[in-house]
Amino acid sequence: MKRKTKSAKYVEDSEEDVFDAYDDEDLDGGDSAEEVAPKKKVKAAAQQGATKVKDPTKQSKEGENDSKTGKDGEYVLPLDGKKKLTVQKFKNLTLIGIREFYTDKNDGKEKPGKKGIAISPAAWTTLKSHIADIDEAISKLES
Repeated sequence: MKRKTKSAKYVEDSEEDVFDAYDDEDLDGGDSAEEVAPKKKVKAAAQQGATKVKDPTKQSKEGENDSKTGKDGEYVLPLDGKKKLTVQKFKNLTLIGIREFYTDKNDGKEKPGKKGIAISPAAWTTLKSHIADIDEAISKLES
């Protein structure tokens, strides 16, 4: 029995799904040429558009909000505990992500967990416009 292959349209649509594609488990799992090619394109695009990248282990000189620039040029802002906010490019899209990180037992490196959210800059702008309402709701619930 022959195995059915996915149509090019299905693969193209699947690559556009930001939330499934953003999950790191999905990116590392496959061996097919269809999955390998986009990774190379993303890395090449990041290298072409990359400016001078700071060493992620060094603190910024001004000490602004403890923000760091990662190895691929993404911005990382620590939140509460192991949670971090990242601003990065993924498949030519700018994403703002909030995710919990864990330390890998095998190599001791900090890696992103499965659960998290990635939003577009438009959604981020909407969220920023509601900050006063969110602060008000928090103060009402905490009092």
